[in-house]
Amino acid sequence: MLQSPRSRALALVCVFALLVGLFVLSGTADPDPENHAYPDGDDLAADYDAYVGDRADVSGPVVSTDPVTIETGPPGETITLEVEGVEEPVEEGQRLRAFGVVEPGGAFDAEETLVRDPWEITYMYVVSLLAGLWVLSRLLRGWRIDRAVLGLEPRDEPRPVRTLPRGERDG
Repeated sequence: MLQSPRSRALALVCVFALLVGLFVLSGTADPDPENHAYPDGDDLAADYDAYVGDRADVSGPVVSTDPVTIETGPPGETITLEVEGVEEPVEEGQRLRAFGVVEPGGAFDAEETLVRDPWEITYMYVVSLLAGLWVLSRLLRGWRIDRAVLGLEPRDEPRPVRTLPRGERDG
């Protein structure tokens, strides 16, 4: 394994560079249905006619219910799609995600749909933030950084919650 601090630092830099590289590569990928990368609302807003007859994965807020119409695409360049095949009841303001075939004239033939209320996304972010803070607090209380080997080491006893950073205690 990686025993020296230098090799660990190099491994961290390589993993971070790989993570950033994959993030950038993912952002530049074009839709490719053969690789299960379907066009989305942004792609349809940019060139709708290029995707007529293709499968797509779109999502957006419901702006009308009769017929079900969603607004999708990047901010400032949104388009509206009449989504056919929605079997769940929907209300204006809910978010609809649909997978199906792009039809001519702004229509979308949905094969699968998912309806979400707006509060569900907020709930997801709040719960994720709380879970992340809980994990971070467990990490800070139960582990410390061993600078000699550039690694994490478990504490003998968990750090109390109200412990001040060393600089504030000494000063």
